[in-house]
Amino acid sequence: MEASGTKRVEQQLNRQFYDLLHSDRRFRVHRGGTRSGKSWACCQFIAYTIQTTKRPLLIDIIRKTMPALRGSIMRDMIQILMETNIYWHGVHNKTENTFTYNGSTISFISLDESQKIRGRRRDIALLEEANELLLEDFRQINMRTSDFLIFTFNPSDPVHWLYEELPAEETDEWVTTYKDNKFLSKDILRQIWSHIERM
Repeated sequence: MEASGTKRVEQQLNRQFYDLLHSDRRFRVHRGGTRSGKSWACCQFIAYTIQTTKRPLLIDIIRKTMPALRGSIMRDMIQILMETNIYWHGVHNKTENTFTYNGSTISFISLDESQKIRGRRRDIALLEEANELLLEDFRQINMRTSDFLIFTFNPSDPVHWLYEELPAEETDEWVTTYKDNKFLSKDILRQIWSHIERM
């Protein structure tokens, strides 16, 4: 990845990034367990997209509640923007929870701000832990998203609207585990293996 006006910055990429990059479907679903790397790859994809787009984009990163959003994917997104030097060439409005770069704006939105979901349009939506969302939440977001939607979730619910609402012909879906995350430290792998052994 390369931020404008800076030296090239290399980032390690898992296959989840390339899955998103090569998809042309409206619905792009990353389903996987803890530490599979799906959320991190989605953030890398967004960072790449705002650098390479030929038109300004409105991108919303959405989660059920603001505390969960701040403690997870917002933190990851900002870290990636910093590590790739993009952050220092953009504008981070911490009050509005937005980041603007190269004419594009990333907004961090929670569903406890329902007026922001129902009254705004966007080009791309990333729904983090999409299984936390209600079907009506998804429908409102989908109606106002012009390009495509990205979903991440842990497949813990045997029955959910996610399995029924997305048309197969418009959907790419990938299933990953921690084994697909080639950048986990040995310490984290030991923790995962220990947890598996106790189950």
